[in-house]
Amino acid sequence: MSGRSARAGRVAGAVCLTTLMAASLTACAASPDERIAGKRWQVTEIYDDPALPRGVPEGTMPPMIAFGRESYTGDGACGSFQGALTWRDEGIVAVGEPQTVREAECDAVARTWTDRLRAQLAGEFVVETPDPDLRMTAVGDHPAGEAAPGWAAVSGD
Repeated sequence: MSGRSARAGRVAGAVCLTTLMAASLTACAASPDERIAGKRWQVTEIYDDPALPRGVPEGTMPPMIAFGRESYTGDGACGSFQGALTWRDEGIVAVGEPQTVREAECDAVARTWTDRLRAQLAGEFVVETPDPDLRMTAVGDHPAGEAAPGWAAVSGD
């Protein structure tokens, strides 16, 4: 076998191996959860501090969140935000830190509630969908007798 033929064979082998590895990675990547992706969700409760009210304060526009394939967007009384998503095994999603897209003037009550929500958004969550609701429960340890951190929403679609 000439040097040129041997090199061509190694290149072809490397291309096949690379293609096979890429196909394997794609096949292993989790798909977006069909139960929540592509829908708009109106946030109704935050589970962070048992001493604080969970529901949206009266007179405050409830935030809306939409999940896509690789990102999420949100909009509420104090502006809009977005972040990255990584779909894990069935029923688990890793939600990235929310980045502010647009700030809007809002009252102190709405600002406090928005800040609480944004503090709960980042992390890994178990997705539960008792129709038509959505419950995002933080993965990890939490104090016995308390609701796991996270948030809840209803479908806005």
